[in-house]
Amino acid sequence: MQSGCGRTIVDLPDCASLAAAITPDKEIVSEQGLWPWLSLHIEEATAAWLELKPEPGSLALLRLDTLEALLARPNYSTALQAQHILSQREIARLHSFSHAKRRLEWLGGRLAAKRALQRFLSSSSCASATLPADLVIDNDRHGRPFVRMSCNNPEPCLSISHSGRFAAALAASKPCGLDLQEIVPKLQRLQARFVGSNELALGKNYEVLSWLGLLWSAKEAVKKCRYADQATFMERIQVEAHAGPATEPEGAVLFCRLLDKKEVVPVRVILRQGYALALTWGEKHA
Repeated sequence: MQSGCGRTIVDLPDCASLAAAITPDKEIVSEQGLWPWLSLHIEEATAAWLELKPEPGSLALLRLDTLEALLARPNYSTALQAQHILSQREIARLHSFSHAKRRLEWLGGRLAAKRALQRFLSSSSCASATLPADLVIDNDRHGRPFVRMSCNNPEPCLSISHSGRFAAALAASKPCGLDLQEIVPKLQRLQARFVGSNELALGKNYEVLSWLGLLWSAKEAVKKCRYADQATFMERIQVEAHAGPATEPEGAVLFCRLLDKKEVVPVRVILRQGYALALTWGEKHA
């Protein structure tokens, strides 16, 4: 096995024997052990969603309970920095969260994003030289995530989401929006804020909560792609048609009309494991 296994972008099967020997309950003593172990868990969690085929991007999901044992260890941040997974800046940001749930969600989103970026960059000139910590993920003044890279390639666009038991990230060559939404009763209580009667009628073939989850995630994905710099957006997005069932392997497409831009944006949506996931791409940010 290569000494660099898991630190640079390599085929995960090459790391399998190392990662299989590491569990959250064991001492993480290998100099290169943590990232292969995390990567394999990300690949496993993503596998059920891969039929979505998020061209032209790379999708990664991570079950947040994968990280609970890691975050319970007193030296978790040392391991994340020493094994070149998080940068010093990212470690400082992780420590800034006082609530354990927020730390878990933030870290899950960052790790999913780094794996999505690695997959996206796997065919570029950065592939053999980029450590996870070299993909420094920050937020702009509107809260939109972006990546700083040490190589000279154009920086990919990035979108991150988390809900319930999962964190997810999408890396793409152009502006993108990703939203993951757990199907929960709260959606019905908020229904009046984001759903019109015509939109509700479109979902007659779905269970009500599932349809509300699809509508919410689709509009949030459009917001991240097109309205990231604006506080209000729901009233500007209207789902006017859909094609295909969201329960099928490749999901469905919801067509979202942007009322202030006279434009229709297609959003790929899928229902899996009690969650709605939505992806969209755009030519430029709002």
